[in-house]
Amino acid sequence: MKNLLLVDDHKIVRSGLKTLLSDLNFDQIDEADSGRVAYSLAQENSYSLIIMDISMEGMSGLDALSKIINRLPKQKILILSMHDSDLVIEKAKKLGAMGFVTKSDISDNLFQAVEHILNGGNFFPETKASYNQLNQLNEREFEIFKMIASGKSIKNIAADMNISQKTVANYQTSIKQKLEIDNPIDFYKLAVELNLIKS
Repeated sequence: MKNLLLVDDHKIVRSGLKTLLSDLNFDQIDEADSGRVAYSLAQENSYSLIIMDISMEGMSGLDALSKIINRLPKQKILILSMHDSDLVIEKAKKLGAMGFVTKSDISDNLFQAVEHILNGGNFFPETKASYNQLNQLNEREFEIFKMIASGKSIKNIAADMNISQKTVANYQTSIKQKLEIDNPIDFYKLAVELNLIKS
């Protein structure tokens, strides 16, 4: 059986992907609207491939990727994201993804990526490998860094990630210490510099 799991918090995106990938003759295509549901389904079913978005409320795609690979090291996962930052691509690769396609390149690269990965290969855009300070952050800190840089409040981040405001504040303190930055403006400037958000 060739089974696929599509993970995205937008139903319209999942529906579009399902239609797009119907030509590839999957026996079954399941859907998940969050990283948490994806993690749960991955343990209950045997998927030939999981295609997963990064930016989702609650457990992010990178968090889910990390958890799934820790539990199921051979699981094939393709990340599909609107982010085209080298840093995000390298993070996904480091966490065990077998491929990365940006949403703007779906029509050009999705079929190719899926076939490459199903045949045991990898599919990543070229990146400029260089050190950057965000490599010090773990997955959860990285997600919170992006949210703060985008202007989200601690209250909103806590609600999105389903954790307490105190936990978010603790993460924020840890991020500031690791990156040696002081305020939300510094978060924003660094995120723009690293092409994580648009100025």
